[in-house]
Amino acid sequence: MTRLCFITGAPRSGTSLLINLLGQHQEVRARSQPAPLLPVGLKAEFLKSARPRHWPDTYPLADQQFASFTPPEAFTEFLQSSVPARDFWTHWLDAMVGYSGQYTAPQTPRAGLGALENRRAIEALAAYIQWAAEPEAATSVIAWKEVFGEELLPAWLAEGHTGILVIRDPRDSINSQLTGRGEDYAGASRPLLYLCRQWRKSALYALALEAQGRFHHLRYEDLVKRPTLTLKSLSGLDYPENPKPGSWDTNSSFEEFHDVSTSSIGRHRQHMREPVARFIDALCFEEMTALGYTPDISANQREAILRSHPFETDPPERTEMRAYQWTPERLSEELERLAQCRHGGPARAPEGFIFPNLVTPRPTVEAT
Repeated sequence: MTRLCFITGAPRSGTSLLINLLGQHQEVRARSQPAPLLPVGLKAEFLKSARPRHWPDTYPLADQQFASFTPPEAFTEFLQSSVPARDFWTHWLDAMVGYSGQYTAPQTPRAGLGALENRRAIEALAAYIQWAAEPEAATSVIAWKEVFGEELLPAWLAEGHTGILVIRDPRDSINSQLTGRGEDYAGASRPLLYLCRQWRKSALYALALEAQGRFHHLRYEDLVKRPTLTLKSLSGLDYPENPKPGSWDTNSSFEEFHDVSTSSIGRHRQHMREPVARFIDALCFEEMTALGYTPDISANQREAILRSHPFETDPPERTEMRAYQWTPERLSEELERLAQCRHGGPARAPEGFIFPNLVTPRPTVEAT
């Protein structure tokens, strides 16, 4: 029986590398972003009815606030019970024609409409991926990847499928978006606060789901250090020593490479200004330590760093992200969250944890 595997994570976390490497096995059909706007459309549809009046943002790829204003289980129930109309699917399929960033896109997305119709949302999504993958008789795994998809994982896992959430040191993943050729792959730059909150969302889903069967959270650093063992543990298939990415072009923000390389670990130290790195440390401290990353600041420095970070006076390049401009209001939110963290983890709060009582210390990542 062919297994379906969904790979997701924050942008520039290593999802493209993982899907590329997995696809080198003859039994794996790997698809990178075959349906990038279907998860976006499902989130947008859910938010039409679920968004509270005080919701600050209309961006459907929202960070952890997406699940903080509405409980995570609400979106899961929506995916499991709603049957989207034909017009919904045709709108989003047509919007995907010519969409940038797809390495393995169906030439005619609307040709897959039959896989989507008259099915529950999460069931339809799985059926579309199977159609888009064009599996062969020898295919045992269909793997697909999409960033910003963490909220899909609970419903996806409940269908009996496999989910992989890729996590990377937030300083390196954010550095890869904001410097070098980052905009070529991640699009116009997003506010720093948004990128940190998006990474926190990934981290919290990794922690919340880690005990579930068929779920794996994978640190990028472990993938590039031990690719063969990692690929086998995720797929159950044998891979050669020193596997190489396939025919897709490398999408590194800094260099061309043809082998799996550890040179990207810690690269933020070469390109990122220290105040920016310290700000990321202060915003992501709890989740970083929970996942084995070592901040370069101490816990008692967080408040001072947040208070001293300059407010942003110019609106963000992406106007739909005005809610993430660093302002006194955003500082107040983060200070409230910090106070909650200091007292054993908060109940659900807009800028707090999605899932309460999750963050506990973990072993630190090896020095490189």
